[in-house]
Amino acid sequence: MSTIAIVLPLYGRSDFTLRFLDFYNRKKCNFSFYIPDGSKKKIFNQKILEKKFKNLKIIYKSYPYDKNMYMYVKKLSSISEIINEKYLMLIANDDFFNFKFIAESKKFLDKNSEFVSVAGFVKNIRVILPFKSINDHGHVIIQKSFQYQSYGQIFNDVNSDDKNERIKNYLMSLTYESLIRTSVFKKIFSLAKEFKVKNSFEMNWFMNFIVLTSGKKKHIKLISQIRQSNTYRGLGQDDMLYGKGATKSRFLKFLKMLERKKILTSKNSRSLKNMDNDLLNIWDEERKKLTIKKKLIIQYVFWRDLIKNMNYIFYFFWLLFTKDKYHRLFKKINSIFKYYNSKNDIFKTF
Repeated sequence: MSTIAIVLPLYGRSDFTLRFLDFYNRKKCNFSFYIPDGSKKKIFNQKILEKKFKNLKIIYKSYPYDKNMYMYVKKLSSISEIINEKYLMLIANDDFFNFKFIAESKKFLDKNSEFVSVAGFVKNIRVILPFKSINDHGHVIIQKSFQYQSYGQIFNDVNSDDKNERIKNYLMSLTYESLIRTSVFKKIFSLAKEFKVKNSFEMNWFMNFIVLTSGKKKHIKLISQIRQSNTYRGLGQDDMLYGKGATKSRFLKFLKMLERKKILTSKNSRSLKNMDNDLLNIWDEERKKLTIKKKLIIQYVFWRDLIKNMNYIFYFFWLLFTKDKYHRLFKKINSIFKYYNSKNDIFKTF
């Protein structure tokens, strides 16, 4: 029995779900794939997925539409209750995880009980498809920088025995792309559900603080995930585009909750009250107005997709003569993993 669970929450984007599962089905991956589906329009079920991806162990559950972040949190809290594997990775359906990273992370966690998570590096790619609005395949462009590279010295271990010291390194947790202990994942979403999180920024508090209060974090020099950076909307992107920021009053309420749960002492909590608002994505109490840049992004996406849909006939003819539309993309993904898995200097350009 595998000790690894892959948690793949769905919020539409069915093309990317099919692509993700196809990639690991071809590799006959023996992990357990938990798929909590909060899409508005459901097109999958257990039978459909089992029939299409026979090499995978899939546990599919349908949930009400993720109309807000709280619905997403309830979905993840619910699915976590049936996960029995020791470790898990949470991943979006437009990303790919690295087998070598998971193997090395598992080996480390097995030997070091005081650590609760292992992080790596996330490599960004763009997929260009001129004649179709959903770019689940096409020409791959590898972006030079790594995800979060501009954040400074965050690619390090957080290994102090004092949890109060660990939580000062809030940004170093990198929980979203880590292999973490399932017990910690359950704790994160149980608390977030109780708090009734309002947006992705509040969710970040739980993902980052709870991990570091639960134990230490290891950072290894491997790619954890390949992330497609030019896909379309999710809940987090909505928060960024439409200004649904966190507030100081909610953060103070969050700290009070951690005190009440005896996760932090009142002294620890006081020391965190003056954390930099920008690090916590805290904005004004009133909803932040859209900037000109954000308005332009929304308009750009609309007109780009309209033009691509008008040109869809060209894509249709190409598809008639293509046996495997993912072949070139999957070959590129495999080559990126292979290249970086063999490098001691992870920051060398592919």
